[in-house]
Amino acid sequence: MLFRPGSRASGRSTDVAAAPRSGSTGVALIRRNRALSIGLGAVILSSLVSWGAASRIRSPAEVAARTAPPTPSAITVPVEKKVLSSDVVIRGTVRYGAPQSVLLPPSQIRKANPILTSAPQKGKDLTEGSVAFTASGRPALVLQGAVPAYRDITPGAVGDDVRQLQQALVRLGFRPGRTDGVYDDRTGLAVAAWYLKGGWTPSGPSDEQLQALRAAQTDWFAAESDFLGAQEGLTSAQHDLDIARQRAAAAARALTPGATGVSPAAVSPDSAAASRMEQERVAAAVRVNKARRAVTKADEDEKNAQARLDEARTRKPPPSNEEYGALAKRAQDASSRASAAREELASAEDALAAASGDKGSGSSSHDASSAVVPDPSAKLDAATAQAEVQKAADVVAFAQRKVGLAGRRAGAGPTGAKLGIQIPAGEVLFFPALPARVDDVKLKVGDEAVGPVMTVTSSRLVVESALSAADAKLVKEGGSVAIRAPEANVDATGTVTGIAATPGTNGVDPQRYYLEVTPTGLDVGLAGASVVQTISVQSTAGEVLAVPVAALSMASDGTTRVQVQPPREPARFVTVEPGLAAKGVVAVTPVQGELDPGDLVVVGAKNPAADGGAGQKKTKGAGGGR
Repeated sequence: MLFRPGSRASGRSTDVAAAPRSGSTGVALIRRNRALSIGLGAVILSSLVSWGAASRIRSPAEVAARTAPPTPSAITVPVEKKVLSSDVVIRGTVRYGAPQSVLLPPSQIRKANPILTSAPQKGKDLTEGSVAFTASGRPALVLQGAVPAYRDITPGAVGDDVRQLQQALVRLGFRPGRTDGVYDDRTGLAVAAWYLKGGWTPSGPSDEQLQALRAAQTDWFAAESDFLGAQEGLTSAQHDLDIARQRAAAAARALTPGATGVSPAAVSPDSAAASRMEQERVAAAVRVNKARRAVTKADEDEKNAQARLDEARTRKPPPSNEEYGALAKRAQDASSRASAAREELASAEDALAAASGDKGSGSSSHDASSAVVPDPSAKLDAATAQAEVQKAADVVAFAQRKVGLAGRRAGAGPTGAKLGIQIPAGEVLFFPALPARVDDVKLKVGDEAVGPVMTVTSSRLVVESALSAADAKLVKEGGSVAIRAPEANVDATGTVTGIAATPGTNGVDPQRYYLEVTPTGLDVGLAGASVVQTISVQSTAGEVLAVPVAALSMASDGTTRVQVQPPREPARFVTVEPGLAAKGVVAVTPVQGELDPGDLVVVGAKNPAADGGAGQKKTKGAGGGR
């Protein structure tokens, strides 16, 4: 069967029939298309490679042009007019000021260590006259004074602590008399009134003081007696010396014939008898004088012993039985000695009267033929009398020395403790400033008050901090301080009130200096808070022209200048004198050229070709800033 071309049947049969004849031709066509595609891809790839290589190839000039930095432009800032100040900024802690440790000084009146019977109250304000605590039932009273309490204050005490006690008593409304630093009876009465008004019993003399006073009085009375006895002994010795001289003179008269040319070995019996009578009379006179002195001394002893007995009867407090008995026996013995001395005086006066009588009248019965008889005892009597004179002179000298020693001892008076109202150490506490605040309590009730009892501070707040050695040289007392409490968002001002002279004090680091600042208007609730302090250590007198430190440069002639860059005008240089530098800026004063607030000064660096500043050199920190 035949089919026409274009019919489905003929088309199908044609394809089938023609397939065997056209196979080689189709394969060739496919191969040609593949080769064409590969060639086209190669061309494209080659073009891409050529383009990439061409894009990376640069000429030296182009490379230099592309890598050259852009031309820098000037960086300018305006000139300002303001007050400059240099500051020290440090952190500090708010505390109550002037901490002081309180301890009780030892007392000679109160021997044992006191026991704390009521403890201080932390946070309590102590005012003048108030009670800080009690020890062994006795108060620790608060007074204002620069000298700390350090001793017992007893009658007769003298010092600055007594003076400030008197001044405090005046402020409290009592009358201690003159504020002269002498603790007298008037001051003691004022102390007693102060104690009684507060409900306390003032301290009087202790048993030990009473005993010491009695012993001192007894010693003084004995010294007084010794002095009087020494005076009597001196008088007696002087009388003995006079009598010895009289006896020597009588013995010398027995040798008168020798003086008139008659042999001293032979004297008349009448002359010898007269000499013996004279010697007996002198001896009787010596006895009378000694008896009279003994009576005078015995009467004085009797008088003194009776006076001591009378004083003991009226003494407050009265003496002990033993002391009173001893005084009574001493008075009785003195009276007995006085009676015996009077009897001896009467006997001596009788003997003197007998020796002065006319016993030698019978001597005229001697035969005149015996007008000259030897008397070998005459020289011996004279030598003995002269020796007695020398001995009496030695006794007088010794008595004079004894009188001097006894007089100095008796003149000192009783050296025992004076009696009256007294203040044992620890019952008065002096503080330089009041009111004071109890900051810390060291002991509890029942503890022995040995060592610190408490720590007190002033009632004012201070800010404590530490300075480096360099800053300590800049900060001065009286300087103003800006205080900032960041956590509480509080600002305040203050004044520097204390800088330690040496490092390491008040608990700061050994290389740093303690600083105290007294704030103004800071709430007590900030005690213990950390704050930032800005202390002005240097400032200009008023507003000055100020530029950044980077704007200063040094010219080739050594002067300092700034470069002014007006808008759309050429730059110019102005020679200036730098001043205080602070916080990155420096005060400047124009020396050559004009410089006004608002002028733009260059702070960036310009290359020599751009800014015409060949030889220009930047300076650092001109003006001597901190």
